[in-house]
Amino acid sequence: MTSSWRHQLGVANHVARLVHEDPQRLNARSPLTALQLGRMCQHKAVVKVLLDAGAEDPDGAGRLFLNGPEVHDQNQAGTSFRNLNLGGASYRNVNLGRSTFENINFVGAAFYNVNMSGVNIDFCSLEGMRIMGVEVWPLIEAELKRRQKST
Repeated sequence: MTSSWRHQLGVANHVARLVHEDPQRLNARSPLTALQLGRMCQHKAVVKVLLDAGAEDPDGAGRLFLNGPEVHDQNQAGTSFRNLNLGGASYRNVNLGRSTFENINFVGAAFYNVNMSGVNIDFCSLEGMRIMGVEVWPLIEAELKRRQKST
């Protein structure tokens, strides 16, 4: 489906009305903010409404997403990408299975329905990364400590 169906439903207008009625909703977490959810669902009109209303965008990911191009229906299997900045990007229905990532900047990226099975990640920062609202780095730290104690 194209993004036009979203405009027909008036989702952005509904979000604007909700934020106007209760400004506390603008930056509320459940566990994500409305801005993060708007990016994850790739709804640029909602992201614009939220940013215009003053939503917190500390790393600028919302603005990057809003101004970034849309790439879809591409087959890039086997492609080598170098020196990419993917900050603020939103990935939806993407197969990254068996990919290798090294020195890639995913700051503020949003992933929704992405296959990452068999993925290798090296030389990266995972601080602040959340999967289903759960921060990943503390879990990894705890597992590394557990393994050190068991050796």
